Amino acid sequence: MSDSPAHHKEKWYVIINPNAGKGKGKKDWARISSLLEKADIGYEAVNGILGEDEVPVQEIRLGIISVGTGNDWGRMFGIPTDYAGAVETLRREKLFLQDAGIVRYEQHGRQHQRYFINIAGPGFDAVVVQRANRNKQKGKDSGGEGKLFGRMNDEG
Repeated sequence: MSDSPAHHKEKWYVIINPNAGKGKGKKDWARISSLLEKADIGYEAVNGILGEDEVPVQEIRLGIISVGTGNDWGRMFGIPTDYAGAVETLRREKLFLQDAGIVRYEQHGRQHQRYFINIAGPGFDAVVVQRANRNKQKGKDSGGEGKLFGRMNDEG
């Protein structure tokens, strides 16, 4: 990981997830973009980055400003959860190499592909999280789903 001041003339691509943190991504974007501008970090908002053809994928620099509740990818690399701290991390260009994966699938007779970093789940993991969150909202202990998920992983 390198730790040097950002080259402010270079443009960063920004992917905004408006649904992150139950809408916090959309609500806080004005504040985040203001911090980027104050740090003299040029950016362009895009809808996906790994599928673009303008820059070779090996040269893409991807930063994260977490607004959601999980943030495990950001925590894994020590990226602060406060916006100013995350922008400072971008400004200093704390760089590391990140693998990316691709999933190809068929839906309604058409071939599709999606890129992912950090984790790709087949759907069961999302069902477990959804049920756990629903039970948490109802005030129930969601330990059952967590135990089932843990048992499935142990049997592998």
